[in-house]
Amino acid sequence: MHLRTSLAAVAGVAAVVAAGLIGLSSSAYAGTGTVTGSFASGTATYSGATYGCTSGSVAGTYDDINNPALVISSMSISCSTPFGTSTTSLNSCTVPVSLTGTRTSGIDTAIAGNAVFGTGTCVKVSLLAGLCTFNVQGTVAATFNETTKVVGGVTYQDLILNGSGTIANQSPNCFGFYSGSFTLNNIAFNIAAAGGPINFV
Repeated sequence: MHLRTSLAAVAGVAAVVAAGLIGLSSSAYAGTGTVTGSFASGTATYSGATYGCTSGSVAGTYDDINNPALVISSMSISCSTPFGTSTTSLNSCTVPVSLTGTRTSGIDTAIAGNAVFGTGTCVKVSLLAGLCTFNVQGTVAATFNETTKVVGGVTYQDLILNGSGTIANQSPNCFGFYSGSFTLNNIAFNIAAAGGPINFV
C-alpha cells in the first residue's frame, strides 16, 4: 500500500507540474487583450484643404501573435475646419489592423501594416454639426511602435494611421462639395494595453 500511495503521489505531482508547464507555455507565446488610446497628433486632408486635428480616442483588442494584430472597435478623430469641427468615427463596425513587417521578439520601432476601412459605411465623417456626412472607403497604412513612453503615469505605445481613402455616400446636405480622397496624415494615437506593453512577434 505504501508503494501504491507513493506512486500515486508522484503521478499527482507530475500532473500538476505538466499542467503548470502547459499554462506557462501558452501565456509565454500568446497574448491577447484590450487597448485604449487617445489622439496624439496629425492632420486630415480632403477637398483640397488640410485641417489640424485636436482630439480623439481609439479602443479595441490586440493579438500579439496573429493578424489582425489589432481590431479597432471604436475610433474618433476631431479636426478643425472653417465651418466648425469635423469628426471621423466608426459607424457600428470594426477595423482590422494587420501588422506584418519587421516583427521580432525584440522592441520594434516601426512595424508596418495596414488598416482596412472597407467598401461600405464603416468609417463616417460628420461635418456641419452632423448635417453633412460621408464615408471613407479603402485601406490606409498602419505603423506600430513598441517603444514605451510614460505620460501621466500611464505607459503608452504609438499607433499611426497614414494614407488616403475614397470619399463615398455623400449626404444631400453636403451639396456635392466633398469629393476625391480623404487622407489621414500621420494620425497618431497613444495606445495603452490593459495587460502591459505589447510585443508583436
